Amino acid sequence: MDFSRIKDFFTRPIFGDNKPVFSNDFDMLSFMLANQNNRIDSDRAMRCSTVNACVNLISSIIAQLPLVLYKRTEKGREVASEHKLYDILHDTPNDYQTPIDFFQFMIASMLLTGKGCAYIARAGGRVVSLNPISPDKIEEVWEDNGDHYFRTTVKGKDLRLLPKDIFCVKGLTLDGKNAINPIEYAATTIGVSLKASEHNSNFLSKGYDKALENNDDQRDVEQETAEMAELEKALNNLKFI
Repeated sequence: MDFSRIKDFFTRPIFGDNKPVFSNDFDMLSFMLANQNNRIDSDRAMRCSTVNACVNLISSIIAQLPLVLYKRTEKGREVASEHKLYDILHDTPNDYQTPIDFFQFMIASMLLTGKGCAYIARAGGRVVSLNPISPDKIEEVWEDNGDHYFRTTVKGKDLRLLPKDIFCVKGLTLDGKNAINPIEYAATTIGVSLKASEHNSNFLSKGYDKALENNDDQRDVEQETAEMAELEKALNNLKFI
């Protein structure tokens, strides 16, 4: 990867504007390092086309895979359609989601925050539904003695839920307990990509129109736009972590 081209991409001025995104190498490096401390949450990360495409692709494909419950038999196995959990997992996890919608939410939450959680609702000791919980509304707490629980807020009230009450799908963990947040680990890369998109947008909204007004060679402008798109794509693939 030619980093000098990335430098030129950010430090050259936009047509009709003498204010480049970064005035020098130090400003560009400072931005990249500062991004490590600036929180890029899942909502902002999804504005990055690469993150959005990956999360949608992975979560939708996994959600469409059939989840079938089986039971062992003397001849091997057979579908356990009579099992009390079969309908919950295969047909209707709750009153307002299809299985695809539910599991797409769970996988997308895992990809964006490290874990996807749902409350296990019971009636008479039987599981009746799996109700998804927004990732920013639930926290897993580990105590020094190894015990853990989930803490959430419902209608302004803090609730402490036992692990048996939460269906949790976790991503990668480095300690066997807490799932890492992929977005926080890739904050620098995502931040630079978003900055590239912003710069490209400014060029298209200001520089392109300005160049045409001044009767500049349209082919040069189109070539410039293509180069910016190429660099933006390259930036999306960069790994600074």
